[in-house]
Amino acid sequence: MLESRRSEMAFSIVLDMNSGFKDASALLAERGLSDGGRAQQALDRAAVDFCMPYVPFKTGALMQSAASSVIGSGEVCYGVPYARKQYYEGKDSGIRGRMWFERMKADRLGDLLSITAAACGGEVTKT
Repeated sequence: MLESRRSEMAFSIVLDMNSGFKDASALLAERGLSDGGRAQQALDRAAVDFCMPYVPFKTGALMQSAASSVIGSGEVCYGVPYARKQYYEGKDSGIRGRMWFERMKADRLGDLLSITAAACGGEVTKT
């Protein structure tokens, strides 16, 4: 009669996977998509520039006050005391007048998207 011998062997496997993938925050930073990154800065600059023809103009102070905005913050601020009133209640004169950002956005959204996409190495595609 043959005896069956059962032998147990303990072993461990060490799997080292260096896939080369970066974590999400590193990928976003590389593409300029982190907070205040290249994409946000490009969008902020374009928004300020594209709004210029839409901003009411009497002395130019309102339009020039956008220069006080922190580029990359995601907010364009017009730093004169009457900016809010002009934005919501101002009189329209040709292309210049109230709600200038909304009207600029309606006219130039494609340009804003293209500039932002280019800043992060992408492109705009239609779906």
